[in-house]
Amino acid sequence: MIFQDGLIYFIIVLLINVPAAVIAALDLNPVMDTISSTLVSVASVVTSGYAVRHLSKFSSNGIIMA
Repeated sequence: MIFQDGLIYFIIVLLINVPAAVIAALDLNPVMDTISSTLVSVASVVTSGYAVRHLSKFSSNGIIMA
């Protein structure tokens, strides 16, 4: 459970961060860097919060905790 869900969240965050890293590496202009970094930060926080909430429902032996 944790490996499958953790891998999904890792891939989502990776797909969000790669375009922002490319934009930052191209150094187009400061506005593009700011916009992409802000969007990536928000998306990463939302995704990690969702992952923690989803994975905290399960105990170590697979029983759903209320």
